[in-house]
Amino acid sequence: MIFDKLKNAACYAGLSDNFRKAIEFMLSRDFSLEPAGKYEIDGKEVYATLSDQTNMPAEKEKYECHRNYADIQLVLTGGERMFYTEMGNCENFTEYNDVKDIFFCTAEKGIDLCFYPGDFAVFFPQDAHMPGMCLPENASKEGLVTKKLVIKVRV
Repeated sequence: MIFDKLKNAACYAGLSDNFRKAIEFMLSRDFSLEPAGKYEIDGKEVYATLSDQTNMPAEKEKYECHRNYADIQLVLTGGERMFYTEMGNCENFTEYNDVKDIFFCTAEKGIDLCFYPGDFAVFFPQDAHMPGMCLPENASKEGLVTKKLVIKVRV
């Protein structure tokens, strides 16, 4: 797992050709001004989803996991809380959905990450993550929206 600021994203372009494409795309424009939707970068190798989401309370209990893709999750506006843990800490795995490259599991709360505009994380297949939660300072507020870019990178 990588947690960093957008200003440092170019440092990770050397991880692979697919990461280079993802990072170049992520740095290509101000996505906070772009409409929500799907963005093709390189077919099924690298693609993105830009969304406006209402974050959930932190009582959410399921971590998500992937086998074939790393997630780059960049917060553009608002803020979001995510948890991270190693797959070795997880149990109660659901069946793998190979079409969506996703399965879920449970684990004790892992590392608590608070994302603000310009913060991003890379979650690799060995990284279970629980995105989409309210920041602690916003837990009592309803209807707060976070704009987020998620880039799927085949690894």
